[in-house]
Amino acid sequence: MAQNANENENESKQHLSGDFEPTWFVSLGIGGQQYYGDHNKQLSFGGRISPAVDLSVGRWFTSVVGARLAYNGISVKGATMNGSHSTGQTPSFNDHPDDGAQYLTKQKFNYMNLHADLLINATNLFFGYEEDDTFNLSPYVGLGVAHAFGTPSTTSLSLNGGFLISFKVSEAVDINVDAHGALVGDKFDGERGERRGEGVFGITIGASYRF
Repeated sequence: MAQNANENENESKQHLSGDFEPTWFVSLGIGGQQYYGDHNKQLSFGGRISPAVDLSVGRWFTSVVGARLAYNGISVKGATMNGSHSTGQTPSFNDHPDDGAQYLTKQKFNYMNLHADLLINATNLFFGYEEDDTFNLSPYVGLGVAHAFGTPSTTSLSLNGGFLISFKVSEAVDINVDAHGALVGDKFDGERGERRGEGVFGITIGASYRF
């Protein structure tokens, strides 16, 4: 019985890790993002999209568990009633704007979000690791600090999460699709509302180099 238990344990370890060796990686991605603030829901969908850049450095410790330090940022768009980060322009509203929409102006500000994430490779966890696998899905969660530049400048803790989809194209290079979100404080955009927090959601496409 003890021998069978040891054999089963070894088979389980082999299933998860195979011949996996810990690897470092650097990733870069570009795409689009939207900010979800107090008044942004009154804007058109396209009017809220702004460019996004992701940069990360991390390490896969096993075929299932990894960690990374990541940067998300550039700028976000929205609407403001108190003039925070206002461009002075009148926004294009949705078909059914709420009362008070006539007092809004467009908003735009630069920001950065620095965070540490824990990654779990769900593909390897459930199906086992194979060196020649070309597809991996890795959900992740993390904590960080976000900062909005300009006047007013604000800093907030950020709660981060998302899904990293990777396609192996060579021994060292992956193509990535990263769908990520960050929850920040209510007044991150310079305007306090009746919310527990505000958020950013983005999707980027890029590449990773593994070494």
